[in-house]
Amino acid sequence: MRRRLAGGLAACALLSGAPGAVAMTQVAKQDLLLAALIYNFTRFSEVEPDALEAPHVITLCVQEVVQSAAALTTLTGKPVGSLSIEVELDPADDYRGCDIVLLDPAEAGMATALSEQGVLTVGMADSFIDEGGALGVVDAAGRLRFEVNLAAVERTAFRPSSKLLRLANRVAR
Repeated sequence: MRRRLAGGLAACALLSGAPGAVAMTQVAKQDLLLAALIYNFTRFSEVEPDALEAPHVITLCVQEVVQSAAALTTLTGKPVGSLSIEVELDPADDYRGCDIVLLDPAEAGMATALSEQGVLTVGMADSFIDEGGALGVVDAAGRLRFEVNLAAVERTAFRPSSKLLRLANRVAR
């Protein structure tokens, strides 16, 4: 219990650095941990700037109706090397201009098509990476863990480090 609480507090500290950050009472701990997981995936990946949609910016897109949207907005302006993250709520239906997309479980069928366009797709379904998604976030014994579909990730601007991949719950090749 103490370790899980420390993890939650670390995620809050990580994400609350900007003025106006979302308070813990407004956003569920799991949503903050999801935001921290996505942020750390970008931080511990080599990013090919020429493969991004906009110069010097990693654009993270999410529909505002997705439960985690408020937590993800805390990533706006966070540095990733010489780049920064911009969060776009309610992007176009085809997610044009997005580098990373958090897909609602109802949108999971879009994962393969988006991955083929070079978008890093993130989803919360247990079978997300098996269905063509790049980064799956799963609940493993009450803890958020991630799974990686290397074939999908290799089509994106992100190259996760070997250390990051060792932390994954599962890596599909």
